[in-house]
Amino acid sequence: MNISKRIIYIGNFLVAKKQNPSPNVLLTEAFDKKTDVIRSSSKKNLAVRFLDMLLTVWYRSSKSSVVIIDVFSSWAFYYAVCVSALCRVLNQPYFLVLHGGDLPQRYQRSPRLCAVMFTSSRQIVSPSRYLKERTESNFPVSVQIISNPLKLELYKAMPRAYDAPRIVWLRAFHTIYNPQMAIEVLYELKKIYAHASLCMIGPDKDGSMESCKKLVASYHLEDSVEFTGFLEKQEMIAKASACNIFLNTTQVDNTPVSLLEALALGIPVVSTNVGGIPYLVTNSYDCVLVEPNDVSAAVDAIRQIMDDGDFRDRLITNGLGNARNRGVNSVIKQWEALLHEIV
Repeated sequence: MNISKRIIYIGNFLVAKKQNPSPNVLLTEAFDKKTDVIRSSSKKNLAVRFLDMLLTVWYRSSKSSVVIIDVFSSWAFYYAVCVSALCRVLNQPYFLVLHGGDLPQRYQRSPRLCAVMFTSSRQIVSPSRYLKERTESNFPVSVQIISNPLKLELYKAMPRAYDAPRIVWLRAFHTIYNPQMAIEVLYELKKIYAHASLCMIGPDKDGSMESCKKLVASYHLEDSVEFTGFLEKQEMIAKASACNIFLNTTQVDNTPVSLLEALALGIPVVSTNVGGIPYLVTNSYDCVLVEPNDVSAAVDAIRQIMDDGDFRDRLITNGLGNARNRGVNSVIKQWEALLHEIV
């Protein structure tokens, strides 16, 4: 099945050197095989990017096209507001795709802007039930869930030894992701498993990496913690595949791709129970959820995974099933059906 309309996709297509392809890049690559796709914008300058988005819709939209707009909670929210307003002026149908665990806070700060943008959209799409429920409870709209896509062929589950915890932590170093908690967890685990280790993958965003290194030094864990910095996708997968526990310590989140990647690799996941995460996974089914900054609970969860083989195997099997439903082919079929039904 091909898509009859040309797609104009409005979002951030600026791929930084220390950033792997985002969901909108993977999605538009899949759209490319079905129809003509115009992307905006990859301009570095924020003002130029904003202008490029508006001009792209102004000059390239038509009756034979549909506009898809990414909606974030930060300053990029205003890109979506202005582009959607232009679409209404041009009588151009548009779809909205919601992103970010902080978006419900934006609903409280900008209710009128959200209401106008949302109620005029042909359809709102969310990658998580969390944002669907929060949006529908605040506005008279219907939200359809379509997951962020995963290139499943990149991820291979393999048998792993569970002689000692080999933890992988995968996020940007930023306060909201609470990377220090991972080090605190390792410090406690070392009292039980002498050979426990931690691999922390990701670029520094706000100086948190330096504070983590100082914490490692204060605990004398230098031989047990590796800081890789940013890794390209294949390097990241290889490094993560050598570990046997994925630890997610975030304090704010929606649908973290890194967590889904761990599931696809067959790595048992321990994660904080925040934002959209409990809508993405189920505690004790395909993940173990703990409260934010609860080091003791995270340690207990990891001990259970290490010591209970049946429980561990159940997490792995169910996690692989969760990830399998999020492959690019499955996601693009849902988008095709949506576009054919509504446009």
